[in-house]
Amino acid sequence: MRRISQGAESDVYLDRLFNMEIVIKQRVVKKYRILELDTQLRYERTRSEAKIMAIASGSGAYVPRVFLIKRYSLFIEHIEGDMLSKIISSMKAPEINNIMEDAAFDLAALHKSNIAHGDYTPANLLLSKSKRLYVIDFGLSQQTNSIEEKAMDLLLMKRSVPLGAYLAFEDSYKKNCTMAVEVIKRLKHIEIRGRYQTRTLAI
Repeated sequence: MRRISQGAESDVYLDRLFNMEIVIKQRVVKKYRILELDTQLRYERTRSEAKIMAIASGSGAYVPRVFLIKRYSLFIEHIEGDMLSKIISSMKAPEINNIMEDAAFDLAALHKSNIAHGDYTPANLLLSKSKRLYVIDFGLSQQTNSIEEKAMDLLLMKRSVPLGAYLAFEDSYKKNCTMAVEVIKRLKHIEIRGRYQTRTLAI
């Protein structure tokens, strides 16, 4: 088992199961929390993430499959490819726009299933070797009807990519999400009132 990333909430490992490469996402102990509370939170969040990923898979978005759930760990399908955040700078504008359209399609599918991803940025989008885009890391996701939480998904993407790429993303989102008008309207309200500072890059 080889650790491939280390985060605030979880460590991620690459391993093999039944002669197949898998990803193991393991929630780590937080020593600053009371042990009983930490145990409960890690258990509940692991199950919540697995449930949301199952719903997301059925929504039409491309999401890795969860093979096995343990108390604090998820055993997840390994998709060979690259994080979009690592390769987007080397792409040309037409290719970026096509990828962003796919990213918006997936987010629209999640939102229609009342899933707010919580960290929808190129760092959590994986482009497979077959050029299929996958949504990963549902650790901050929630099932919600909240238009504001869905608008935050757009804002996070807007802060993470060049303006031209975001405009392609938003245009595709409008075409694929029935609540797009309401979500984008809320996004503008969030930007005006300054809940989060928008840092949209120039083309």
